[in-house]
Amino acid sequence: MKASKFPLAVALAMPCVFVAMAVFNVLVTLHYQSADNTRISLLPYAIHYDLIGLVILAATGFAYAQWLIERRPLADFRWPSLLALAGIYLLVSGAQSWLWAYASLHLGQWLEAQTSALGISERLLLTSIVMLVSVQCLEVLCVLLSISATLLWLRRPGQAIETPAADYRGRAIAILTLFAWIWAIICVEAITIASPTLLIPEDSEQVSTPIMIGLPIGCLVLALPVLLGGLWALPRGLPRARPGRLLLASLLTMALSALAMLAITFAMLHVGLWIYGAVDFSPGLGFATLVGILWFIAAIPLAWSVVRLLFRRTPRAHAAA
Repeated sequence: MKASKFPLAVALAMPCVFVAMAVFNVLVTLHYQSADNTRISLLPYAIHYDLIGLVILAATGFAYAQWLIERRPLADFRWPSLLALAGIYLLVSGAQSWLWAYASLHLGQWLEAQTSALGISERLLLTSIVMLVSVQCLEVLCVLLSISATLLWLRRPGQAIETPAADYRGRAIAILTLFAWIWAIICVEAITIASPTLLIPEDSEQVSTPIMIGLPIGCLVLALPVLLGGLWALPRGLPRARPGRLLLASLLTMALSALAMLAITFAMLHVGLWIYGAVDFSPGLGFATLVGILWFIAAIPLAWSVVRLLFRRTPRAHAAA
């Protein structure tokens, strides 16, 4: 029996359409940059948020498609149907962009009226958070609607396909890592929105383009302990990926990892003060590197314990059969 390739098709087709639309927007921005110099400074922001949207789209699309076929297996899927999936997503995403262009104007006016008593910095911070969350929620909704519509169109009477256990374990590890990547991006975004000066080099007055573009990609490093812990904890012969449990496991693991980072930093600061004294101790790059290494070592067993706890009663494939 062949494995259902529908989740893999979703993970391939929808990001490709998203990237094509993002590249088109970047080219349009570059075309008009000579007429408006402001567009040059906005380009790193556009690429930055496009990368964040790409990660969220790939994770939610892959996980939702896997969740759907586990609840009701797809009898057949042909790779030319990728065109249907891409076309439906393109139409839904285009409609979402048009509606957001209209809704964002009214949302901005409403936020301005509701936050008129706050200071300028607080208003900008709150408006940025609400706008960013709204855009990403709409993007996730587009993904869910596109996948559901495509699955209804492709579904036909026939024998349900059993996915081999090895595929379920591999997909579970991929979904777990993507979810952890999203939580890491959310944490870093919250920090940079609250402290935007972190994105500005000391010898410059503008946001660094390499930092803006590399920040979402660099957040993958924070998700590596979850990947390693999942490889260690998830059993072989996994009959179902269970994306809902993986979402909960990624959230708990990243929360515990953040607490572990704070605890290790606090402990190392006390050790440094005890050894060097308050006058001579000055944390620098070496201190940050040491804290990062200790956190990485501690985060792996944390991820293993959480995933192992949530999947401890999962039967093996031969038992489920």
